[in-house]
Amino acid sequence: MYVSKDFQRCGVASKLLAAIEQKAKEQNNPEIYSHVSKTAKGFFLKTGYEHREDIKDMYKGELFINALMVKKL
Repeated sequence: MYVSKDFQRCGVASKLLAAIEQKAKEQNNPEIYSHVSKTAKGFFLKTGYEHREDIKDMYKGELFINALMVKKL
């Protein structure tokens, strides 16, 4: 999930995440997870996700360290 800089801090990401979580609940998923950037980690922590582990991702030859965030539904 990515929100354009022009629309950040306006509640757009919270509404998108709430809709995704609702759909996951309707499908009887016990938890939901996402690989998120360092920038997004704080947002996910504030919305009830816990940091499980760091994940190393390679993209176009560049190493990115992302976080695996998990929330029980």
